[in-house]
Amino acid sequence: MYAHVRGGGVALLLMLTAGACGGGGGGSGAGSATTSARPAAVTTLTGTRLAGLLLPASAMPKGFRLNADGTRNSVDTIAPPSRDPLPPGALCQTFTQTAWVRAAETGPASFAQSDYLDQGNTQEIALDISVFHPGEGARVLDALKQRLDGCTSFTAHENGNTFKVRTRLSQSTAESFKAVLTSPSWEGGNTLAAVRVGDAVVTVLYSSMHADKGAAAVGMAERMAATLRTAK
Repeated sequence: MYAHVRGGGVALLLMLTAGACGGGGGGSGAGSATTSARPAAVTTLTGTRLAGLLLPASAMPKGFRLNADGTRNSVDTIAPPSRDPLPPGALCQTFTQTAWVRAAETGPASFAQSDYLDQGNTQEIALDISVFHPGEGARVLDALKQRLDGCTSFTAHENGNTFKVRTRLSQSTAESFKAVLTSPSWEGGNTLAAVRVGDAVVTVLYSSMHADKGAAAVGMAERMAATLRTAK
């Protein structure tokens, strides 16, 4: 996540977790071995299919370009149900990362994510669609909300920099939520938005140096969720 530090300069907190949503490997072929019996609910929503449901570059604000290093999917692999535990003490900082859905510590069956940066590398938009196994989607969304509630104030560390971060959860329903992250060290802030569609969870991180703090993340998540509802 890029945050513009007050007084000038750009601090790179974290771009991607190792293995991103897939947990184990990197790149577009990441993912666990295909199970012998794939759950019907996720069979057609492979990483390849999900990649086509992410918002395209044309939907991004002017000046944002695709960051290939932060764009990946699980291709045709359907991973078995799994836990994806975070290292001790890493939970809150996960909410400053592009694949922040990992804070639920549940491995997805399939996923796709893309990442966009502005020309000055001072702002970032990260999109993710993760499909979980039957019954897991609601638990993942609830876990994310509960853990955000437990991270209202925390310290993030990266590249020798320390940031005091505050998190405010709002617009919370059974199917979605919004959270805003701010810091006295940043200009602007980050907006996190999540929408659940069955057992799929759409997440967006919008790191903005402007007063809106990336509020457009909510509309982006809702647009992808609308497309996902009609996906086959």
